[in-house]
Amino acid sequence: MKKGFAVMTVLALAVLFVGCNKSESTSPVVTQESESPVVQETAPKYTVLVDSVLLDGSYWTLNDEGKMDWVQYLVPGVSVQAYATADPLLNPEYEMIKDAIRTTDGAKRNFYHVYCPEMREDYWVQEYSIVLNAYPAVIYCEEDGKVASLYKTPDLAATGNRNLDDFTIVAWINEEPDTLTYDHADKFAHVQIYDKKDGTITGYVRKSFMNTEEVMISYAQMDNKRKDKEQVKNYDVAVLEELYDSCGALANYMWR
Repeated sequence: MKKGFAVMTVLALAVLFVGCNKSESTSPVVTQESESPVVQETAPKYTVLVDSVLLDGSYWTLNDEGKMDWVQYLVPGVSVQAYATADPLLNPEYEMIKDAIRTTDGAKRNFYHVYCPEMREDYWVQEYSIVLNAYPAVIYCEEDGKVASLYKTPDLAATGNRNLDDFTIVAWINEEPDTLTYDHADKFAHVQIYDKKDGTITGYVRKSFMNTEEVMISYAQMDNKRKDKEQVKNYDVAVLEELYDSCGALANYMWR
């Protein structure tokens, strides 16, 4: 009896042992999966044309050697469109060539790529001559005795550091006024001018002195060209007289 009980006990332990082994062998093996890298989708970039203004200089073209060939002088105050690439979340990245060599003198300059609507042509212009994201305007004081001044800040309490003559061509920079810093910033235009002596100058002008009418800009362009020609010795008198007549005819049209 004891012998039979011992045999049964051994068999029971054997079954239990086998059952435990079977249970362990069929348990699922859990492995830690490696995280797949997160791929950030980038917004597609596209070509945009940004309204801009030319204040001085010339038009250039890019030749097969990667150098800039001179084409012709530009008219200050002309509207062009600067080539840029952008996406919905970023500011435009303007198409520029740095340190491009001018074939006229071998000098290196930075150039922007622009489209000129008036001539329906693509050109390159030097960095100093263009004001990006801007449109042309002229200074004009409608009341006698008033003079437009250029300010360093858009502040009514500020003192002007430079007076601007009537029909001075400026580039009106397209931006929101900083009313958080200056209470009356919305009364000023952020402008840039080009002075042949002092170069590029940026500041603020009261909006009441700004005029964006095409006829006013055209008159200012012709009048500035006439003044430039007066400084040239032995210039063709007939051409100068034609400029005088054109300015006079346009002035009569403007104030009739």
